[in-house]
Amino acid sequence: MAAPGGRQTPANGISTELVVLSTLVAPDRSPAGSSQATIFIAAAPVADSLKHVTTWLKQFGVSPVTSPPESAAGSWFASPAAEPMRRLATIRRLPQRVLVIFYLGQPGTFETNRPHFFNLLATLRDGRCAA
Repeated sequence: MAAPGGRQTPANGISTELVVLSTLVAPDRSPAGSSQATIFIAAAPVADSLKHVTTWLKQFGVSPVTSPPESAAGSWFASPAAEPMRRLATIRRLPQRVLVIFYLGQPGTFETNRPHFFNLLATLRDGRCAA
């Protein structure tokens, strides 16, 4: 499921395009017993990349990780392991935009749908998606 957020200007003053994607429902430890994970993408002009990236990484409370997950390239960030909502983020530079891409989910759902997140990243890396 996709929920385009359109173009917005957050508190940092940078015009940003937003989109939210939901993954398939999977079992987790929540009271409902299942949930969807979320992929959140924030895109901004390359000229504003430092401020854009810093704002979103701080907003989602992620820190740099020392080794990228599953041999993925690029800069990676994650939430503290003890937090109940797992968050993983990476940065992708396209010709005219810098993307901050987050993957969020409850334990269980996060692991089940993680391959879909990496498939999306592979699409961006392989140039099958242009901005």
